[in-house]
Amino acid sequence: MTGATGRAEPGHTWWGRAWVDALEQRARLDPNRLPRGRDYARSGSVGELVLAPGEVRARVQGRKSVPYEVRIRVRRFADDEWDQVLEAISAQLGHAAAMLDGDLTTGWSNYYNKSGTANLHAVSVSHASEWVSVSWPDRQEFSAITVFFTLSSTLSLPASISVTYWDGHDFVPVKNLQIVMATASNQPTTLTFDRVHTGQVRLTMTSPTPGTGTGFLRIAELQVLSNGTNIA
Repeated sequence: MTGATGRAEPGHTWWGRAWVDALEQRARLDPNRLPRGRDYARSGSVGELVLAPGEVRARVQGRKSVPYEVRIRVRRFADDEWDQVLEAISAQLGHAAAMLDGDLTTGWSNYYNKSGTANLHAVSVSHASEWVSVSWPDRQEFSAITVFFTLSSTLSLPASISVTYWDGHDFVPVKNLQIVMATASNQPTTLTFDRVHTGQVRLTMTSPTPGTGTGFLRIAELQVLSNGTNIA
């Protein structure tokens, strides 16, 4: 964390960005609390983070002269829950790579149908939104993305798509985004925008029927195009 003292900007590393993304998209926080916490971090008011099982804590210098301690606690997973988490992560890694392999029979999807356990209920409902990203070791220039969505009784086209790119400090929207949605399964949905120069691009998609069993998404292929050439 850093600010006036010259330490690193929050979200500068990939894992830092993942932490911020998780907070922004998943945490059920007061909508004013996260921006205020970000301002504190950027101004150098947050001390060293201390990680412990089920807990993160840090000392914060607020308006008063004496720092105060902030703790974030989360429920610790049982062993069987960790097994499910690791299984899901492994599956998603394979799906993410399949999204870029040029084969429409493979791909990434957020569809799941998990049976119940002693601690978790059976569930299969679509999330309100999901995002996927492509990154490169060096910055690239491009102005178009093509996405092939698979459609079925449970898989749908997204209700909306936004495109953002990493500008070195934050994900910012591309300018003049134009979207032409596909009319059939595994056909191209094209997204064009003003040329960007970046090392990471992100697509955020919303479900047309969140919280149901019919609003899931599947990307069979994703192409990032620079002058007509796929660089993903």
